[in-house]
Parts: sequence; structure tokens; C-alpha cells
Amino acid sequence: RLLPASATGPLRYVEHIPSQQIGTQTLPASLLGLPGTEVTLPEFYSADKTYWVDPVPGTVVNVNENQKITLRDSGGVQRLVLFAGDLQMTPQSVLKAMTGLGPFNLVAAGLLVVAGLTNGNARWLLFGAGFVLHWLTPLFTRTGGFRIRSGHFVERHGLILLIAIGESVVAVGIGLGTIALPAGRIATALLGLALAGGLWWLYFNGEEERAERALDGAAFERRAWMSLNAFGYVFLLVLGGIVLVAAGMKLAVVSYNEPSTLATAVLLAAGVAAYAIGLVLFRLVLDCGRLVFRLLIAILALPTIWLGVGIAPAAQVSALVLIIIAGIAADSRS
Repeated sequence: RLLPASATGPLRYVEHIPSQQIGTQTLPASLLGLPGTEVTLPEFYSADKTYWVDPVPGTVVNVNENQKITLRDSGGVQRLVLFAGDLQMTPQSVLKAMTGLGPFNLVAAGLLVVAGLTNGNARWLLFGAGFVLHWLTPLFTRTGGFRIRSGHFVERHGLILLIAIGESVVAVGIGLGTIALPAGRIATALLGLALAGGLWWLYFNGEEERAERALDGAAFERRAWMSLNAFGYVFLLVLGGIVLVAAGMKLAVVSYNEPSTLATAVLLAAGVAAYAIGLVLFRLVLDCGRLVFRLLIAILALPTIWLGVGIAPAAQVSALVLIIIAGIAADSRS
């Protein structure tokens, strides 16, 4: 809920996270006054978070989190307090996190700038080095120093995905270009739009809400790494899948009335498979949903290569659309 901090000051947003299990801990039974040698108890997390937000730019200017992590027995009785503290964002904590990350980002940016000024193999090497350094940076920095505002974080990455899917729609239009538009080509293009819609539906059918709940329910020290793994590393596979589908659709629309080349068919099938596998890993990292139906979509997408090579692109794209719809329907009912 939003509460005004003052008549003209920032808005205060208060979030209450009720106690919920986040894992288990195995400890010596004697530490808890229980019989036996070792005992495994569920670990519970609860928190009250307060955000102060400047209402004009929407910038978070301060964060306070009162957090408690406990162990309980099977009857729900609290046996041990693992952590109880008040965490406060300070200019020093923000500066510490940024100074750890900043130098690596500057080097990666410099590599990309220099790559743009070179040609040939040097360009590829510099671009590759910048890419690798960027994604290895969290291993050398204190990623946990950043506070993640779950709702905003999930929404921003959802917009990135939306833009990428929109670009796949643009790829269909580029494939049409200024060439003739017989009914078969138009039908293939419409199937491409349906495929893009299926990819959109596969993620935006509740995935954002589940991700936000998972991040809100995670302990503070785990939240930054969960965010990085799910919306960083795993999202590379999701976005890469969209790129492959877009490339395949651009070629498919051009050669709609003849069997696909192997490259076109592989791009389409591998793109959908990569996207679905990415969402499997996304749910696995966040522990926020069933994996089986996303995994089945990825597995079933690959044999559609033979439909494209043996019949036509429209046959393969139609099969991919049906597989995605069936997977979404099965997952929604489970």
C-alpha cells in the first residue's frame, strides 16, 4: 500500500511478506534441544519492507527491510532464530555496490567501442571479449549488495521480452518486403504472427506474477542472485530463441511454396525449443511452477524440422503453434 511520507515528500510503500518456507536446514539435534544426532527442520522467512519513492521520476530514494529467518518443527513451533535484523539502504552501501561493478562495466563498454572501430577478426574477438566479461562480472563483484524491487524488476524485463517478440513480428514484415503477395505467402506470414503470439502467451500467461512472488518470498541474500540467474543468464536463452525464430520466419515467408531448407527449418524448431528450455530453467531457478509441459514443448518442437524440409514452412509453423497452444492449455489446467 502507498502511504504519503509527507505532504510534499516521497511516497512510502509498505510491503508485508508473511512467513513462508524457503528451504530446510540440518543441524545438531542438541543445538535445538531435540533427541537424536541430527535434525532437519524447515526454514521460514518473513519480512516487512518499506520503500520511499520520489513521485516525480519514480526513483527509489530509500529502502528499509525488517527481516526474520527461523527454523520450526513439524508442529509449527519456532525452534531457532537464524536471523532477525533491520536492513537499511545507505549511500555507502549503494556506492560500495557500484564501485565493485563500475570498473568491469567500463572495461566491457570500452571493448565494444573499440570493436566498432575495427574490422575483420579483431572486431569479433573484441565483441566476444566484451560479451564474456559482461556476463562474468557478477562472479567477481558483490552482486548481493544490490536491493531488488521485485515488481519493478520483473516488469522491466517483461518489457524487454515484449520488444524482442515485437521484433520477430517485424522480421515477418521484412520477409514480405516488396515481393508479390499471393495467398500462400500471406497465410505463412499470418502463421508467423500466430507463432509470435504463442511465444508471448507462453511467458505472459502468469509467468511474471509467479516470478514476482518468488523474488518477494526469497531471503534478502538470495534475491539478487536469483534475479541475475533468472533474468540474466536464463533470459539469454529465452531471447536467443526469439532471435532464431525471427530469422527462420524471415526465410520461411520468402520460400513459402516449397520445402524449407534445412537451415530455415532448424532455425524455427531450435528457436522454439530454446525459448521453452529457457522458461524451464527460469521456473527451475525461481522454483515457481511445473516444468514438464515447457520441457515437452521443447522436445516436440525439434521433430517439426522434418515437416518443414519435407512439406513446406507453413506446415512446420502450424505444428509449432499447435504444440505451444497445447502446452499452455495443459500447464494452465495442471
